[in-house]
Amino acid sequence: MKPFYFRLLGVITIFFNAGCGDTSIKVGPNSYEPKIVIDGYIYPGNIVQDIRIMRNNPINGTLSDDIALDSALVTITDLQTSMVYPLIFDKNGKAYRYDSTDLVIGYNKRYRLDVQAEIDGKVLNASSITTMPDSGFQILETESIIDSLTYRQRNTLGRLENFLLRFQRSPNTSFYAISITSLDADTSTFIYYPANPAGNIDRNEVLRTFEYYRHIMIYVNNTPISAGISERSIDWADIWFYGRYQIIVYAADRNYRDFCLSFDNVEEQDGNYHEPAMHIQGDGIGVFGSMIADTVFVKVLR
Repeated sequence: MKPFYFRLLGVITIFFNAGCGDTSIKVGPNSYEPKIVIDGYIYPGNIVQDIRIMRNNPINGTLSDDIALDSALVTITDLQTSMVYPLIFDKNGKAYRYDSTDLVIGYNKRYRLDVQAEIDGKVLNASSITTMPDSGFQILETESIIDSLTYRQRNTLGRLENFLLRFQRSPNTSFYAISITSLDADTSTFIYYPANPAGNIDRNEVLRTFEYYRHIMIYVNNTPISAGISERSIDWADIWFYGRYQIIVYAADRNYRDFCLSFDNVEEQDGNYHEPAMHIQGDGIGVFGSMIADTVFVKVLR
């Protein structure tokens, strides 16, 4: 359940190196500030795990693949009870988790993540509060089209048929993320031209941008905040391989919603740059969010 992690890695090197009053990005030696990078999500009824705590890098410096902070002090506070739960670092997953069962994440409850870490000789602190969406969200499988379809299948009228997700909304939640992941992705299962009208994409291009084609994210925004039913079709432009797909729909909190709606729109009309909406207090960037997830599987036939 990591809809955001790879996107975050692509942008953490440039935050806090942006110029103001100028159309260029300043990368001088004095413009870099070390920051705690947070990438973590909690889910109701699930154990707390995969809370990634990392560091940023100066854009003009040597980039390192090993940016995980393994000795940070990381806690989750249940703001309903004020109970504080320390997280431990999992060396295998390079992320933090809670190593017991007494922390139960509940619907419509608030939780705070606190992080203290030393980066470049400085002790930094960051925190973020998330409110778990309310209960009620689920994919309505009997009302959805989620079995199997031939690629770009047409009905008797010659119109394209699509996979269709119908879901029960979570009250007071207006943003839903949909993760579409090919489980059989390979150069041999890629849908090439002319079956795929997107263009003549060759095997080398597939290999170069494999994850781009394998994992697709789409969003449903501005749904009614009342309980009720919404739907979203899966466009064939988001399908690149034959075979099985895992589709996860997330009812997302404000933290994740605001970042997703702002991360690729950080330059003003006058050329000034600003950060995405991140809801991190102190010396941090990134996202600490909460989501309700539901999963279905579909199959694309040749």
